[in-house]
Amino acid sequence: MQIARVLVLVTCGLAAPGASAEDNLGRVRGLYVQAAPGVLVERSMTHKGGQQWADVELVAPAAGERARVLVQVPRDLPARAGDLVAVQLAGPRNEAVPLLNVSRITEIRSSALAGLEPATR
Repeated sequence: MQIARVLVLVTCGLAAPGASAEDNLGRVRGLYVQAAPGVLVERSMTHKGGQQWADVELVAPAAGERARVLVQVPRDLPARAGDLVAVQLAGPRNEAVPLLNVSRITEIRSSALAGLEPATR
């Protein structure tokens, strides 16, 4: 029974989100909506709902990393072009079992429209 508990704890620790991924800062350059599998359309050109993606330019890309990445935008984060965002990058494709297979925005650090938006009541 003790061994089973240890195995469960080890497994949970390995599967914890962000276990090998780290947050990077980047600026949103464009927003897209997935119109069909493998087809992204600029958000301003469609009224269809769907998974949103952002083209993010990393502030300080790691050695060997691309400066711009395409990342998934969670539904609860209303990202806009120009926003400074925290990005969790997917692990390298050469990992035997990648812990994170899609890069995504984790937090909006500052909005491009900060102070310009009308106050909401």
